[in-house]
Amino acid sequence: MMNDSLKTKEDVLALVQRMANEVYDPCGMARGLELGMVDMGLIRDINVQPKENGWDVSLRIRFTSPGCLYFLYFEREIRHRLEAFPQIEVLNIEWDDVCDWTPEDLSEAAQSKFKEHNEKLQEAALQQQR
Repeated sequence: MMNDSLKTKEDVLALVQRMANEVYDPCGMARGLELGMVDMGLIRDINVQPKENGWDVSLRIRFTSPGCLYFLYFEREIRHRLEAFPQIEVLNIEWDDVCDWTPEDLSEAAQSKFKEHNEKLQEAALQQQR
């Protein structure tokens, strides 16, 4: 998506979702899975409002658990990606302290990746036992 194509709220929303989904969850990466924040179900809300020369974007993000310390990483990566789009004049990121995330919050694509990954691990474990 090019910088000059952020003409509608839908354009901005799609861009923010795509950029957030490029930020992979470090816990998933440690397991060999590349799961973005959207697919992880970590983006609770995205609010897009027009401004005089661009857009005001607010994200509300949640944690998978109370002990998650990756919020600085997530925020840094999202900000870095969206800074490339000068039409986003304001970017507010709020952290939701309600810890209600469950694996059911994974997108269907992420659930499929997770299932496939676990099946490969189980098969590899069976191969080692033989």
